[in-house]
Amino acid sequence: MVTTIKQNEIKNENWDFLEPTLHTSFISVASKDIYKMNRGTVPRHCSALELQKYRPNCIPYFTFTFHPSSEKTIYIRKYKTILQTLSDLGGIYDIIVLTITSLYCWYNQRSLNRFLKKKILKKDVKAFKEFFPSASENKIEEYM
Repeated sequence: MVTTIKQNEIKNENWDFLEPTLHTSFISVASKDIYKMNRGTVPRHCSALELQKYRPNCIPYFTFTFHPSSEKTIYIRKYKTILQTLSDLGGIYDIIVLTITSLYCWYNQRSLNRFLKKKILKKDVKAFKEFFPSASENKIEEYM
């Protein structure tokens, strides 16, 4: 029997941006060929010395020959992240993105309003002081 063996690897991919890590490696049979011979008048008993010298009248019952091949099979197991699992369960990913986007829009609008009020009211405070010089600083701060 002549057997050709190949190497197999199983890798785990946990993240999209990292290389898969090797989980295990093993060898399996790629192909095997069985040759049958007619033993005819070959003796049934041979001594160890006769087998070592390979006498033509002393053929072994079985011969196993293994040949390595350059074939290599790689299996990559990809696991889902927590967000992918939650999105598969019921669209949680979309809800999280919507919530974060809504909070950012609210914060951005609030910051823009503050910025514009400061820019516009600085000019108004100067004009206010010109028209009402007796107004105290506290009243001006309340106006802002």
